[in-house]
Amino acid sequence: MSWDDKKLKVLCREFRKGMLARMSSKGKCAMVTWALQGFISFATGIQTTVYESSVGEWNHLYLVMPDGRVIDCTGDQFNPKGKRKYLQVYIGEPLDIHEGGKPYGR
Repeated sequence: MSWDDKKLKVLCREFRKGMLARMSSKGKCAMVTWALQGFISFATGIQTTVYESSVGEWNHLYLVMPDGRVIDCTGDQFNPKGKRKYLQVYIGEPLDIHEGGKPYGR
């Protein structure tokens, strides 16, 4: 099966729902990202790398695909109160919350 962005986004959205249920994503990026990495590899064969960036006083974990695009299922935790700047599930070019990101542990 070929995994275009639309199918991958549906997969990630359902995974996030299963992990978080109705909880906020605030402070849960590591939990979601590490589990999602294994699941994506198993379900799709897509190999990703866990990256870490700094967002204000917080660190943030997300996945990067071999082509440099980001899979971020918890970026919404950085939305300003009452605004939807970051999506719950984002797949695409790195955003400002991913700036300066490096492979985790490096």
